[in-house]
This record gives sequence, C-alpha cells and structure tokens, in this order.
Amino acid sequence: MKLSGLHTLTALFAAVLAVLSPSLNSADIDIFRTNSENVEAPNVLFVLDNSANWNSNSSGVTKQQIMHEALFKFLDSMKQRFVDNPDFVGINIGILVYSSGNSPKGGKAIQTFLKIESASSSAIDTIKARLYCNEDAFKGSGAATREAACNAQLSSEWGSVGFDESLFYGSENLPKTNNAPMALAFNEAYLWFAGKPFQAGQQDGSQDDVVDGYDPAAFNGDNYISPIDELACANNYILFISNGGPDSGENNVAESKLNALGGVFAGDPLSTGFHTGEEASWLDEYARYLNTNDINDQEDGKQNVSVYAIDVFEALNSAGEQYDPLTDAEDYKKEFGLTKPDASKHALMYNASAGVGGGDYLIASDADALAAALSDVIDDILEKNSFLPR
Repeated sequence: MKLSGLHTLTALFAAVLAVLSPSLNSADIDIFRTNSENVEAPNVLFVLDNSANWNSNSSGVTKQQIMHEALFKFLDSMKQRFVDNPDFVGINIGILVYSSGNSPKGGKAIQTFLKIESASSSAIDTIKARLYCNEDAFKGSGAATREAACNAQLSSEWGSVGFDESLFYGSENLPKTNNAPMALAFNEAYLWFAGKPFQAGQQDGSQDDVVDGYDPAAFNGDNYISPIDELACANNYILFISNGGPDSGENNVAESKLNALGGVFAGDPLSTGFHTGEEASWLDEYARYLNTNDINDQEDGKQNVSVYAIDVFEALNSAGEQYDPLTDAEDYKKEFGLTKPDASKHALMYNASAGVGGGDYLIASDADALAAALSDVIDDILEKNSFLPR
C-alpha cells in the first residue's frame, strides 16, 4: 500500500510557504489555509468493479466477498472518525457500478450521494444496507428469521459481541454483471458530476421495481443530480476499486464519447510503460480528462474530479513483498508469477490514478487491507480538501 504523490505535493507547498512567510501577513496566509469550520465535506464517488472479475480469489477469498466486507468495515471506521476528531466534516458518498445491460454499456448509480455528517448518521446504515442481506439468499426453513437477523445486524460493528458473519456471507447485495466497461463507467461518472442526462444509468430498471436496479433518488427525470453545490466549495473525487481488467469491447465507443468531450489528443492512447497490453483502453484518458477539466459548467470555479484507484490482488515475491506496477514491472513473471496480461491491467490502474488521474494508486489483497486502504485514501482526500481550497 502506498500514497506518494499528494504527500510530496503537500510537503513542497509547505516548504514554499515557509520561504514566503516573512513577506506574508496573516491575511495573505489565509488564502492558502482553511479553517476546518469552513471546509465542506468532499464528494467521493465510489466506482466498484462488480464484473466477473470479482469471482477470482485474493488471499484465498473471492474478491466479491473482500469488497463487501471491506466497505462495511470502512463504514464502521467512519463512525470512529467523528469520535476521534470533533472537527471532522464528514464525506458525501455515492456509489456507481457497471450496468448489466449492453445497450449501451456503462455504469449505473446504485446509491445516490449521501452525506455522512455524524457518528450516528443514518447515511451509514443506509449504505450498509446496500451491501448485505439480499432477500434471495435466504431460502428454506427459518429463512424469514435469518433474513430478519441479517437486517438487524446491519447497524452493528463488524466483529462486535454477538456479530454473526455467516449471516452476511452468501447474502452479498451489490449487483453483479459479466461486463467490465471501465472507461464507459467513468463516462457515466462524468455525467453524474456534471448533472447531465444519463446514457447507461437507467437501463437495468429502478430499485423501486428490481433489487439490482438504479437508485431513482440519483436522478431528476433523465438528468443526474450532481453532488456539486453552488453554495459549497467541496472537492470532487472518484475512488475506484478494481478487481481486474477492462472490457476491450468498449474501446471504440469510449474513444468516440471522450473525443466528443475534447478529451482525445494527438499521441493518444497514453503509454502505460513497460506493459502495453491495456494501452488501447480509454480508462486512463478519461481519468486525465476528469482531473484536468471543468466538468460542471453550471457552477463557478473549476470543478474537476481527481481519481484514486485501489487494485485488489495478491502477487508476492519470495520475500513476501507485494508486486508494485511502478517498481516491479520488469520482474512481473520471474519474481511475482504474474502473466503479462495481468501486469498490464495493474499498469493501467496505476496510470489512471497516480499517473494522470490526480490521485494515487494503492494495492490491497484482503478485506482488512482494503478497508485500511479506503481509510488511507479518505485521509489523503481530507488533507487535500483542507490544504488546497478552491
């Protein structure tokens, strides 16, 4: 697990301020520093890889199970943040997954943006309810009793007294699909932040009618309800949890849509370094576009979106060290036992985040590591949100 880019930037910025401080009065310095009372909760869109990729294992457990458990534990940790830090402003969370339909491929909003603003915030339990207790998982004698116990446990902390993990395993509730349209999911994320009409987001039906449908609260008619508020000055982020590689069948459509936005340049697609197998994917170019452009022209200021990625996999060398696509690219096979296609997927995730996405790239191999990585990203986001105000 690593977080490098923004910490380096923060240190550099602090050093510049130290040099300039003799010539700056307190009013000048306040331009660069915000009081916690004036910082708005950042908008964080979780983009979850719910494709067939999550049927694969990491540390002997399916990635589907790892993702669900980690998100639950992360939400538990959000409560503790308010206890540990009275100045914590909370975060505004939405969830996007891949849509099941193919006409067109893309993403769907399964959880409208909700602000977690206190340890007792109902938003925490609302999001937890998206994770477990799928009613179809409870069959046979005693099914109603087990389902009721599962739902009652959603408000508990993972591992607390009386907590029964077996009620959750097998009742995972996030919708799953065979598609992995990563770039087109980022296109749908753009539409959400921009408050524009959906393209793929409503094709699977509403949650009012189907369990695996989109959240109608994320829309006003055909338009997404953007989390960007003209009265707020919050920063915007995508937190992408990846379980594998993209669907190559999306490339031509993704390029066309990005080109229409002005996001395709001479020399594209971008290089992914030593491993070029996924260079044809437009995921990293979409991340670059989101990070460097004003994606909501209805609001004042530049409303860009920075991208973080957490790559869920395990590949260890003989010393027990985890593969890192930045430093270990040439040793992918001999030292870490990876195939070239797998190494290419990890190179793409790095490029779409730490490379050109304005965020950072982390690796997690099990639920606890993923929950910790999610918290590390939020730490970094909060630091950036307060240190670099609009």
